[in-house]
Amino acid sequence: MNNLPKQWEFVPAGFSPEPLLSKAGDGYTAYGTNQAVTLEKMGMVRDKDFFFTSFDSMGFKSYANLVFVTRAYLQSDRPTVVKFLRALARGWTENGKDPAVAAKLVVAKYGADLGLDLKQQTRQNELQYAMLKNPAKLDQPLLVLDRDAIAGPMYAAAKASGRDKLPEVDKLADFSVMQEVNASLKKS
Repeated sequence: MNNLPKQWEFVPAGFSPEPLLSKAGDGYTAYGTNQAVTLEKMGMVRDKDFFFTSFDSMGFKSYANLVFVTRAYLQSDRPTVVKFLRALARGWTENGKDPAVAAKLVVAKYGADLGLDLKQQTRQNELQYAMLKNPAKLDQPLLVLDRDAIAGPMYAAAKASGRDKLPEVDKLADFSVMQEVNASLKKS
């Protein structure tokens, strides 16, 4: 999709960016909310000492942590799904106002025995919140699936991998649920 070389050597690596730092390879597939923060904590400066390029910025758009239900469940329990997604949207909205609040709860209460670092957890939360926003539609509410992104670049990536029998987008996702959620949030 990006005309990158198709011949490269895969070097297995774990969760640590150490193989990259020891020059065992030229690149490292990582999480922008984790290994990039680890490199920052090591005193490295993004876009100077290391570069992070998301798959999204290279045209490989995707969603993570989607909520899946059967159509039958959505039809019979739609109010429950709407309430769940409304609470999730409200939670993320509140989280975006001050990412340190959730980080403090994780470090001091819910993950108190995990040895987490408050500064790192706050930075991870800031980065993950930014990833919730659609860079092409910054005014779009949180958690809304983008029909154009699915039908366009996401389906293009699927086709590039050899999948050619893709369903119509509206058979894949129900876009009305988040419309209902956001309408109810505007009223409150």
